[in-house]
Amino acid sequence: MRLALVPTLLAVVSPVFAEDSLDPQSDQLPLVTITSTKVRSDPVTVPASVAVITGTQIIESGYNTIDDVASTTAGVHFMSLGTHTTYPVIRGMFGLEVDSPTGYYIDGVAQRGLGADQLVDVERVEILRGPQGTLYGRNSVPGIVNVVTRDPGADWSGYGILDGAQRRTFGITAAAGGPVGQGVGIRLAARGVRSDPVITNTAPVPTDDPANRDSTLQGKLRWASDEDWTTVTLQGIRNRFYSSGDHFAPVDDALRHRTNNDHMGAFNRELDSWGLTIAQRLAEQVTLTSVTGTSRNNDLFDLDQDFTAVDDKTYVRDTYAYELSQEVRLSGGEGLRSWVIGVYGSAGRENVIQNTQLKLFRLVKDTDVEKTSRNLAIFGQGGIPLGESLTLTIGLRADFDRESVDVHSSASTTLPVPQIIGLAQIANFDYEDQRNFHAFLPKASLSWSWSKTSFTYGTISRGYRSGGYNNTPWTKQDVMDGYDPEFATVYEIGHRATFMDRRLSLNVAAYHTDYTNKQSLILDSPNYYFVNAGRVAIDGGEIEITARPSPGLDLFSSLGVVHSRITEYGGPLVGFQGPLADLTGNQLAMAPAFDASIGGQWRHPIGIFIRPEIQFIGRYYADNNNNISQDPHQLLGLRVGYEWDRAGVYLWGKNLGQAHYLTRGSTTSLGGDERLVGVAGAPRTIGASAQVEF
Repeated sequence: MRLALVPTLLAVVSPVFAEDSLDPQSDQLPLVTITSTKVRSDPVTVPASVAVITGTQIIESGYNTIDDVASTTAGVHFMSLGTHTTYPVIRGMFGLEVDSPTGYYIDGVAQRGLGADQLVDVERVEILRGPQGTLYGRNSVPGIVNVVTRDPGADWSGYGILDGAQRRTFGITAAAGGPVGQGVGIRLAARGVRSDPVITNTAPVPTDDPANRDSTLQGKLRWASDEDWTTVTLQGIRNRFYSSGDHFAPVDDALRHRTNNDHMGAFNRELDSWGLTIAQRLAEQVTLTSVTGTSRNNDLFDLDQDFTAVDDKTYVRDTYAYELSQEVRLSGGEGLRSWVIGVYGSAGRENVIQNTQLKLFRLVKDTDVEKTSRNLAIFGQGGIPLGESLTLTIGLRADFDRESVDVHSSASTTLPVPQIIGLAQIANFDYEDQRNFHAFLPKASLSWSWSKTSFTYGTISRGYRSGGYNNTPWTKQDVMDGYDPEFATVYEIGHRATFMDRRLSLNVAAYHTDYTNKQSLILDSPNYYFVNAGRVAIDGGEIEITARPSPGLDLFSSLGVVHSRITEYGGPLVGFQGPLADLTGNQLAMAPAFDASIGGQWRHPIGIFIRPEIQFIGRYYADNNNNISQDPHQLLGLRVGYEWDRAGVYLWGKNLGQAHYLTRGSTTSLGGDERLVGVAGAPRTIGASAQVEF
């Protein structure tokens, strides 16, 4: 298969990957299958809103990160706090800290951290929108993201990509794989990137090199036996990301991509993930699968927390998190009438060491938090025929969690001011505790198949994010209070179809989400913590269309609409700094009123390649208090090139219209004065790349 030259299915509506079906001169959209349903499925047999971006599309479009992939995915984007600190926002729902409400998986292995956003040698990215509690359990409230890396092929093949852009950005990607013995194949890939930061610090700072340095190594070893229908796959990924911590700034400065910080800080992230998958077919349509996974991340976050050139407030957090998981499942059948039953268990540990300094108050606070978690679940889901065209899919998961915490906190001040002494005194404490949580996560779908290429479904599903303890407590009460689980129940209808002999595909969904006991971040300087802050109603929908009017020409468009409102607020109204906001009636942060994309890709037989696309993002609030509003904006991208038989050269640009926008905002205080700070999206970037394959 020719990676650089094969046309891609650009719309996220067509979840598939059958590489041998991607004929550059075909007048049909390619066929694809997905695996995030835990059985191999055709998209026309999945009663849920599914988006898939194929590996071919990722390479041809120049996508390198999960953020890029979201640009053509309706109802999905990623909130960025800086280099490789991204959080999925699906249908308006997101969360901070390690345990995101969105499940993130690589080759089916749960990832403890969300920083593994680099996409290297990927076969496809699958995004299931809506709660996936029945199949994935806790922390899959808005949906799940599953990255599937490439398997070794029957023959040796590979590719290399060189790219460069403004701000001394240089990147190299290489991948190769093939057979190494009877039934044994191996695939290796690597990517390295060096770039100057997009943010200019106008304050005098130390002369340390602030360049971003990223590297990713991944490999897959696969053995298959035809005699007993067994496959064994071992895969691993290692990521290293290093950058300054100089990202937040007062909003006006942030939108100009500048800061004025006396301390640039650092953000260093290391992530490792390993998975062992053993699958054995017991009968023609029955498979026993075991998935063993480990995920580890180590983050160092060093921040100038006063966001000025004054040497005052700094915050350093060093986080180590590890998780071991095991799933065994039995699956069978096909299409809407497929079934799966299984058990899942995991054990995790998280250690957070923090240092906060308020130098003007001569106050220093150190906190050491160690948390452990245990999870056990039993699940099952299957399709029941109610007639030739009607299918009822039902599922249930029983999920049990145990969370424990051990905190040691100390603080001191040399300033003889009673208020400051009191602030230090309440920060001195030790605390140990343990809590148990459980949830029953049902799902029911009714599907009507109009034909083999068209079906309509209605689904009710439930998602669950486990409760826990605050990682960043100032007082003992912050830890004792903790937060309870949050739940989301979604009512969804949808339709998926292909027309005109598979030249046109359509995916439509509409939903209502009842989001209860929502876990919200309360910013109350110098403290911030999570609480259960009430009930949220979310209404929205997605539509995605892909067309191939002629060989070599693909057109795509998508539209996602989200309307969120906090209907009941149960969080605190008084904090360290006095009254806190009542969030009743507010919209969820980082939930655009709409997102849309339109574009196309044209490849002429003589080698000309053109791909324009534009993304539209509606108005949204960048903070929970709805103090920071981001106006609608557009992101224009263009990629043009010339291709030979096994090579290509390209010029490309992102955000060509130089839109200024925030990816995150919050309220902080300095000397008792509130100020609005934020992180801005990437400015206009122009670059070039060359790729070759064998």
